[in-house]
Amino acid sequence: MLISRFRSVALKTTPAAVLIGFVFSANPARAQLAVSDSPVEANTTVIASTVGGISNQQLPAIITQDTITAQSLTMPGGAGRFQSQLGYLNSLMQTMGTGIADAQSFAATYPGWVDFGPNAAATAAQITNQTLTTYADAISVAQTQATNFSAEDTHFQALEACNAASVSVLQAIQCGNEINLAAAQQTQELRQLEITHIILEAVNHGEQLNEKSQFGANAEAYFIGGAQQ
Repeated sequence: MLISRFRSVALKTTPAAVLIGFVFSANPARAQLAVSDSPVEANTTVIASTVGGISNQQLPAIITQDTITAQSLTMPGGAGRFQSQLGYLNSLMQTMGTGIADAQSFAATYPGWVDFGPNAAATAAQITNQTLTTYADAISVAQTQATNFSAEDTHFQALEACNAASVSVLQAIQCGNEINLAAAQQTQELRQLEITHIILEAVNHGEQLNEKSQFGANAEAYFIGGAQQ
């Protein structure tokens, strides 16, 4: 009864009506702010308890494992075994230099269709000598590479020891890189032998063709000279 009278009196004026509306609408507003989400709160509790369990029981082991992993990725020890063989390869090519080993000496030794006249025998002897010297140089190159097998094997044993002693990821990767470099050096030596083989093939064909050409040039000069007489 008291509340009904208060409403009837208060509603007669606009300010009072506003005040009454605010009073009666305040309680529902406060009730809306008090939100509770049980699933979220339960999940948060589980997460907190799990993190707490890792921190108390497993964190030391996790830290130790992470430290080992970091050291494995940063601990070197497999590099530094590469040995340049540039000087060795250059020495093999210099061995070929006493014979016919370049285009200039090839063209000078095998001029082709040329009549050497009275000097034909001496010229033929010089050509034969240069050709045989080139063959001998190629044999020397092959022998030099054969005598290097022992040194290569020693180097390979060092690489295998590096591989066997690797205790970190970085060290194993570095050892693998060194092994790949050694394989690349083997390819370099094969290329040098192929260069030697190409030179021999060129000299062999050049000598044969030059001999036939000189024979033809000499015959041509003889028949032309005889006909003119």
